[in-house]
Amino acid sequence: MPSTYLTTHEAADYLRVSPRTLEGYRVAGFGPAFIKLRNKVLYRKEDLDAWCEQRLHNSTSAYGNAA
Repeated sequence: MPSTYLTTHEAADYLRVSPRTLEGYRVAGFGPAFIKLRNKVLYRKEDLDAWCEQRLHNSTSAYGNAA
């Protein structure tokens, strides 16, 4: 199945966060993987899903270092 590439705004909508939040994650280095093509940042949908899966918790005490 081919990858679906999303812009920062589309990825932010998909994750239900603001584009600024997603940009902040990217700058800080703890956001989802992204692709940089010249001046364009793109996210693969499967990378967004994988990033979310890594942040699954079963209780509030399990949050730890998750961003």
